[in-house]
Amino acid sequence: MAACYAALAIRELVDQICDEIMSHPSPLHPCFSRPKDFLASPSARSTCAALARSGKIFTESASCALWKRQNCLEPFLRLFPSDLLRPPTTSDAQKAAGDTTVWKLLRPLNTTDFARPSIYAFRVRELFFDSPAWEPVSHAISIISMCSPGSFLLPRLRVLTIISPHEPPEVTTLRTFFPPTLKRVNLSWKATIATTSILAVLGELCPDLTDVHIFFLADADDALAGATVSHAVCTLHHLVSVSICAPLVKAVLHLGQLSTLTTLSLRALSFAIHPIPSTSCSLFRFLRDLTLSNMGIEQATAFLLLCCSSPLSSFRTPLLHYSDASTPAQVEALYDALVVACAPGSLQTLELQLNGVAIAAQPMTMDKSMLSKLTRFSNLTTLIISGPFAFDLNDDDVFELVVAWPSMTHLDFSPDYACDIPPSVTLQSLQTLAERCTQLSSLSLNLDATAIPSPPPRRIVNHSLSDISVCSSSNISDPVAVARFLAGLCPNLDTIWTAIDNTEEVEDDWDAVAIERHERWKQVERLLPASLWVGL
Repeated sequence: MAACYAALAIRELVDQICDEIMSHPSPLHPCFSRPKDFLASPSARSTCAALARSGKIFTESASCALWKRQNCLEPFLRLFPSDLLRPPTTSDAQKAAGDTTVWKLLRPLNTTDFARPSIYAFRVRELFFDSPAWEPVSHAISIISMCSPGSFLLPRLRVLTIISPHEPPEVTTLRTFFPPTLKRVNLSWKATIATTSILAVLGELCPDLTDVHIFFLADADDALAGATVSHAVCTLHHLVSVSICAPLVKAVLHLGQLSTLTTLSLRALSFAIHPIPSTSCSLFRFLRDLTLSNMGIEQATAFLLLCCSSPLSSFRTPLLHYSDASTPAQVEALYDALVVACAPGSLQTLELQLNGVAIAAQPMTMDKSMLSKLTRFSNLTTLIISGPFAFDLNDDDVFELVVAWPSMTHLDFSPDYACDIPPSVTLQSLQTLAERCTQLSSLSLNLDATAIPSPPPRRIVNHSLSDISVCSSSNISDPVAVARFLAGLCPNLDTIWTAIDNTEEVEDDWDAVAIERHERWKQVERLLPASLWVGL
C-alpha cells in the first residue's frame, strides 16, 4: 500500500492515468463535422471528474485532463461571475418574451472577473469550434477578448480547429486564439478580411507551427486564397504536415526545401510547373506522404518530377482530372514520374483515382504493359486504381503482377461502369492471389466465375481475405459451386460487394443482366457460411 501511495506522488504518472481515462472517444457526436474522437465519452468525463474530487493528489491532473480538449467556449464563459453573463434562454416562454439565444453581458467587465477563468484557460490545449458553437458565444467572447488582461484567451493552446461555413470571428477576436504556443491549425473558413489578415501574420503569431491545414470554401477567389495561404506558408520554417490549396510557386519552393516536411497535400495548382528552376530536383527530399487532388494528370506528373528519390511511402491522387484529351501515354508518364520520385522500395500505398466522364464507345484500357511499371514497387501494401477506363488483364497477367507484390493487403482495380468490359480474369487468379499475397484482406477485381478451377496439387488457403468486390460484368453461372470454391480457398471471406452495392443508383436503373449477376453473387455471399461449415 505504501508503494502505491509513493507511485501516486509522481505527478507524471497521475497525469498519464487521467489522460488514459480521457482517451476513450465518444461513440456518438452531435455534429457530423466534428472529429468523432475529439471529446471523451460521457462516462470517461464523469470518471475523471469524480477523480478530481476524490483527493488533492488527483485534483490538478484530473482537472487538466478534463479541460485539455474543448469543442466550444461555453464552459469557459460559465467560469465568469454569475452576475456578469446571462446564458442563452432555453424555454419557449423566455424566447417569446424577447430573450436572446446568445450569451449576454449584464454589466461592464473588470479585472477581478478574470481571476477564475484565467486558471482554467491555461489548461486548455486543444480547441475545436464551428459556426453552431460560435454563434451563441460570439458577442460575449468579442468583448471579453478586448478586455482580457492577457493577449490571448487560451495562452497555452497547441491545437486549433475552426470550421466556419458562415462568417468567422472578427480579426481582433480571432487573433486571441493564435498564441505563440500553437503547433497545429486546421482551418476551414470563408475568405474574409479577418481570415486573410490572420494568415498574413500567421508566421509572426505562431512561429513554431508544425501542422498547417487550410481550406477555403468553394466561393472563395482561388487566386486570392492561393496568394494568402502561400504567404503564410513561406513564413513558417518548422512545418511537418501541410494541406493547402492553389499554392504559388514561391510556396512550393519553400516547402520543398524544408527538411522537416514529411506530409504534403495539395489541392489544385495555380501555375504551370515548368517555370520552376531546374535546381529544384533536390526538393522534397524528406517527403513521405503526398496527396495531389483537383488537378490534371500532366500537372501531377510534373509535380512528381520535382521529388527526386524522395522516401515516399504513400502517394494518393483523389479527384485527379481525366478528360477526353487524356491518353494512355499520359498515364504511363505519371507512372514513370512516380518511379523517379520514389526512393527504391519506399512506396507502400498508391491510390490513383481519376475523375472524369467515361466514354463507353472507346474507353481507355489499363493493360499489363502499363501496370507492369508499378512492379518496381515491391513493398506495396495498398494499390487502388479507379477511373473512366477498363482493365484488360488475363490470368497470366495477374500472376506476373502479383508476384512483385508479396506484401499486398488491399488490391483494387475498379473500372468505371460505362467502361466495364467482359473479363478475362478467372477464379484461377484468386488462387494465385491467395497463394502469393498471404496478407491480402480486401480485393476488387472484374472476375469471370463461370468455370471452377481444378484443385491444385497442394491445398491453398488464405486466412486474411475477408471481402471481395466484383464488377458489373463479372459473370457467374453456378453460385453453389463458386461458394464452395471460395469457402475452401478463403475461409474468413464473409462479404462480397457488387457494382450495384457500390453505387448510389437505384437497382431499377440497371439492366436485367447486371441485376441477375448481382443476385447470384449475393447468393454466393449467403452460402459462404454454410459451405464452410459443412466442409464442402
